[in-house]
Amino acid sequence: MRNYIKHLISIKVVISMIFVSGMGLSVQGQEIEKVFQVRCNEQPVYIAKEKEGFNIINDTWEPIIDVRYDTISLLDDFLLSAISDGKQVLLTCQGTPVSPQDMESVYMYADDELRGLYFIRNTRDKYGVIDYNGKTIIPFEFERIEHLSIHKYLFAIKNNEKYYFDYMGNVLFK
Repeated sequence: MRNYIKHLISIKVVISMIFVSGMGLSVQGQEIEKVFQVRCNEQPVYIAKEKEGFNIINDTWEPIIDVRYDTISLLDDFLLSAISDGKQVLLTCQGTPVSPQDMESVYMYADDELRGLYFIRNTRDKYGVIDYNGKTIIPFEFERIEHLSIHKYLFAIKNNEKYYFDYMGNVLFK
């Protein structure tokens, strides 16, 4: 697990970029103030701080997403977390959104068996679980979802009924 963020010290020389003294780096007309490298899914990902916000760029300094976010940070080994207009979005390492559009909050467990699973509450106050590809593991229809580590399953409540899921989203019993 090499979660680290470091400020790039050296500037890669590529024909498409021009360094303007006192103004920062300019790539294809976009002024870049800082570039951060993170390890996401064992690959380097470059987060650029531009005048308009944050973007993800490739190793040739070209933007790989069209959206500018207020902030982008590494969530864990598999996903990035971005915020735009106060709304959080989960992104793959390539910048593809994977969280539901109505996501209110996300939480994760520190248990290695649950790496890559994201417990999400939506704006309707319902809970569900997705994996790092955005696949729904447990649908967003439960009032509560918890991890019962002793028994190695997920516990959920919907309409006062109790459900027990394995880590793949299969109902074990209810």
